This record gives sequence, structure tokens and C-alpha cells, in this order.
Amino acid sequence: MKILYLGYLLPEEDYKNNKALSFAAGRFERGFINSLSKYADVETITIEPALKRFPKGRFWIKKREELSLIDRKTKSKSLGYINFPFLKHICLYAGMWRNIQKWKKKYPEETKAIISYNADVPIIQIGLRAERGGVHYIPILADIPYYDDVEGQENISLARKLSKIGYESQYKNLPRLKQAVVLNKNAAEDFCLPKYLLIEGAITEAETQSGIICSSIAERKNVFYCGLLGPFHGTDSLIEAAKELPNVSFMICGRGESPAYTSVVKKADKELKNFHYFGEVDNKRLRELQTEADLMVIPHPIGLRQLKYQFPSKLMTCMATG
Repeated sequence: MKILYLGYLLPEEDYKNNKALSFAAGRFERGFINSLSKYADVETITIEPALKRFPKGRFWIKKREELSLIDRKTKSKSLGYINFPFLKHICLYAGMWRNIQKWKKKYPEETKAIISYNADVPIIQIGLRAERGGVHYIPILADIPYYDDVEGQENISLARKLSKIGYESQYKNLPRLKQAVVLNKNAAEDFCLPKYLLIEGAITEAETQSGIICSSIAERKNVFYCGLLGPFHGTDSLIEAAKELPNVSFMICGRGESPAYTSVVKKADKELKNFHYFGEVDNKRLRELQTEADLMVIPHPIGLRQLKYQFPSKLMTCMATG
């Protein structure tokens, strides 16, 4: 069998200074590809995530001419793109489709499969189109993003609103999948997947509310969170918890969903002695902060649609710290 792997993946050494990638999630992907390569010929098409969208970030993300993800046996290609919503999707769609056609022509008789980490737009669209041409498409549904209406969310940036359009397109395409690897059984059931492989059980809302998996924050010394900051991501709850638990240190990393919310977090950092905001940090500094933490939290508000489907990549980051 011939396998083509699509994903946002870079060589391991690049993760140390890249704020847009999860070090643990990268380890997960490379381990997955390495395991696949023992049973089939694997090639990869990888995309370098942009730290920030244009105009704050680079306008053009260049492809890498030489890329070694696993070993010399695994052939890897990198795609370049315009760093702006919609234009980025057009560039990636065209680049992936062109490379998929070349890959198919190399192996006209062999069984072929495309595997992707997550099913982001345009990757899911490419996979479904390739499937019509006789190629099996199997995405790993790790995180399925969705942005419910949350108090204060009307202030999110234009770029974030444009991203939401892409998320809604992803939801429309998920029921068209014939098979997938799921980390959450809710996704398989709600999107009526005919075939799926479940490799991680879901945590239900009832279990969370009953306290089965909850720890007493008051008994901890250092509480840590890293990720996007805003009402949807539960940052308001962390600020309120810091006010009620002055003897607990709250260590926060990441960026706000909007500049206005970043200011909210910076204000809490100034007013609360036990609330420490470190801004955006690279993976090397992130791991240093994680070693100081007694408790790592994922504070998304209970009851949101996203929690029903997500297996946050931050869980892998937390588990990787031991």
C-alpha cells in the first residue's frame, strides 16, 4: 500500500522556536508516520503554520526545498502559501491537488490512501475529491473546531470571523466521510461515520460536572494554562479563580482572540499578585513553565458544542510533561 500523509508538520528541531505548533502534537504525528512506514510506503505533504496572519505576519510562507521529518526513506514535500484567509486555502488546495496527482501517477496499480491529521479546510475537501478518484481518505479527527455564541464573542477580530466560515464548511463536509480515526466517540455518532476506529474515549459533560476528573485547585500551588485567551476559552474563569484563591499562582501563556482581550489579561496581571501573564512564548520556554506547574488546566466553559467533539492537543502537551 502507498500512503500520502497531509498535515501541519515540521522537523522536530524547529518546534523549539515556533509558537504556532504544539511540540507534543508534533511528536504524536511523527510517531504515527514512523509506525505507518513500517507497514507501507509513506510520503508526506507538510504545511508550515504561520505565527501570525498578514499584515502582522509574513505575507508569503515559502516552501522548504529540503525537508526531513522522519528519515531519508520517508519522502517529504513542503507547500508555500499566501498568509491570509481564503487566499491561503486556494494556494494550499492547488498545491496539494497538483502533488496528489503526481503521486497517483507514480503508483497506477497499487492501493493508495491519504491520511491527514485533522480534517481542516481545505484538507478535507482535497481528501474527499481524491476519494472519488479511487483513493481511500482517512482523517484523524483530533480537534473539530466550533465557535458557539459566548458572551463577549461579538468583539472577536475579522480574521477570526473569517476562520469561523472555514469551520462551518468543515462541519458540512464531515458527514461525507466514509471512514475516520476518532479520538472521541461523539464525533463518530453525530456525523454518522459508517466506519471508524476509536482510540480514545470521550469525557462527557456529566462526568466533568460530577467531579470525577476534577482536582481541587485550592490544594495546588501553581496552575498553568497555555492557549488562546478569551471568553470561549475560559480565561474569564481563570481570572475569577485567581481572585478567589490568592494563595494559588496562576501562570498563563498565549494570545487573546482580539487585542482588546489581550488588554484584559494584561490588566489582570497588573492588578492580581498571583496572576502571571507571560504572553506568547516559544516551545523551549513553554516546557520550562510546564515543569513548574502542579496542575495544568483546559478551562473551556462546560456545555459548549466544541467540547463534545474535541480532543484538545493541549492534552497531549500536558501528558508529555509526565
